[in-house]
Amino acid sequence: MKRKKNRRILGFLSIIAVMAVVAGCNKDETSGEEEPVAKEIPVEVAEVTYGALSDSNRLTGTIIPETEVDVVPKTAGEFKEIKVQKGDIVKVGQVLARLDDTAERNAVKQQQAALKQAQSGLKSAQSGLRNAQSGKSKAEKSYSQAQASVRQVEASLAEARKAKNDNLDNIEFQIKNAKLAWDQAKQNLERMKALHDEGLISQQNYEDAENGEKNAKNAYDQVVLNKNQASGDLSLQSLEASLDQSRIGSSIAQSSIQDAEIGIMQAQAAVEQAQAGVEQAQLGVDSANERLDDKVIVATASGEVTQVSGEVGAMASGQQPFVTIVSIDTVEVSVNVLPDQLSIFKPGATIDVEVNGMKEKFKGTVSYVSAVSSGSGLFTVEARIDNPNHLIRPGMVATIIVDEVLASDTILVPTTAVIQKEGKSVVFTIADGTAVLKEVEVIRYGTDLTAVTGELKEHEEVVIKGQNLLNDGDSVKIMKED
Repeated sequence: MKRKKNRRILGFLSIIAVMAVVAGCNKDETSGEEEPVAKEIPVEVAEVTYGALSDSNRLTGTIIPETEVDVVPKTAGEFKEIKVQKGDIVKVGQVLARLDDTAERNAVKQQQAALKQAQSGLKSAQSGLRNAQSGKSKAEKSYSQAQASVRQVEASLAEARKAKNDNLDNIEFQIKNAKLAWDQAKQNLERMKALHDEGLISQQNYEDAENGEKNAKNAYDQVVLNKNQASGDLSLQSLEASLDQSRIGSSIAQSSIQDAEIGIMQAQAAVEQAQAGVEQAQLGVDSANERLDDKVIVATASGEVTQVSGEVGAMASGQQPFVTIVSIDTVEVSVNVLPDQLSIFKPGATIDVEVNGMKEKFKGTVSYVSAVSSGSGLFTVEARIDNPNHLIRPGMVATIIVDEVLASDTILVPTTAVIQKEGKSVVFTIADGTAVLKEVEVIRYGTDLTAVTGELKEHEEVVIKGQNLLNDGDSVKIMKED
């Protein structure tokens, strides 16, 4: 490319030289004429465009790991086993080393024994609660039965009392009838006696009248006796005594229910206390297991082991890192940028990244844009790069390539077209084979194109070679690029 460019420059200079010789000869031949021949200056042109001026920025930074984790033992102890060495690739949770855990295992056994004892106490308390609940159920059943018995005896007593009253009413009626019959029998006896004394009836008739009076009196006496017996009925008294007894039984059953409820409350309190004991014992077991687990050192991140400190038989410290793990599945490139470059970077934007010593270009994603200066007037920008094959290593030098819009919606001319004349920025356009000088104002210089304002139109041609030899109105000959 450079050789081709040199050929173009030599060709251009040759044309100028030939034209100068020709002009000299013409001057000698026509020295007697008054009008000189006009010179055509060879030039090359390019079109004016319209749009945005952009440029690529190359910012150099350093590759850093996405994560770098120091794994510190959770407790001190003697190393019994070390399972990793530098360069090993580990995963989260992978066992890295084991410390002596004899005392911790014994502590776990003691706490487990205490837990079993507490659980046994809880079972006993729960059994006592069930017994108390069963006792209440039995007491409620007894109370229900006693209440039923009271109601039954009350019904029987009411029935007996009604029967007694009914019987007494009947006996009174019987007494009246018996008294009436006895009175009639006595009157008949008196009449028969008078008749017998007068000899008007036989002895047999008189004796029959006597027997009739005796029978009527006996019947009356029997009915009166029945009334006395009915008034003092022993069965009624027995029922009343049974009712009193049933009511006493009901009261006792009700008291038993209250006692059972108190027993349930006490049993529930015992269960709650036992449950608290079990929970406390379980906490003891969990704590002992945690202390036992602390004797196993595990990876807290995935990545490559870059540092191992310790050996079997040595003491691990709860203050010093045992291993350092660097995750390089994803790496980051960190660069420092000027304040006016911050607008180029937006979190989540994709950028190109070149890593020194590697031909392959990588895609990065902007992950961090610092909100404050690092102290030197620069701002930190970080971009994340996927690194599944671990080709990129922390510490490598990398370059971020970003396109920056220097100017938008503006007139663009080749940078070489803009020259300085009398302290002004100008370009030359071509009109009918004549160079036309036009003043422009440069908005922003770029490597290949420059953004300007002025009386220029899109697709208009401007001189990009030979412009330094031109003046306004010079004749030109447009040369095609070889």
